[in-house]
Amino acid sequence: MQSSVVNAADEQAVIVNIRLASGDTGNPEERKRIAALEDQLAAAIKESGAGDFDGDEFGNGFCTIYMCTAQTLTGFSQLCNQS
Repeated sequence: MQSSVVNAADEQAVIVNIRLASGDTGNPEERKRIAALEDQLAAAIKESGAGDFDGDEFGNGFCTIYMCTAQTLTGFSQLCNQS
């Protein structure tokens, strides 16, 4: 396993906001689908070494997913499109 140290100033936050269809925190089906998406994103990020999956937050009718990367956002976007 290879690891590298990245200066925090070199990292970029990737924040995804998903509007929920049901209530403040979504319904069970929405949460299940978002969990599946997060599993795919986390696996792709880990496999590529592109950054970190930092988790999510539900509230106010949105799910916010937090990630960070030292790659350019274009490169990170391409990674996410592959998963």
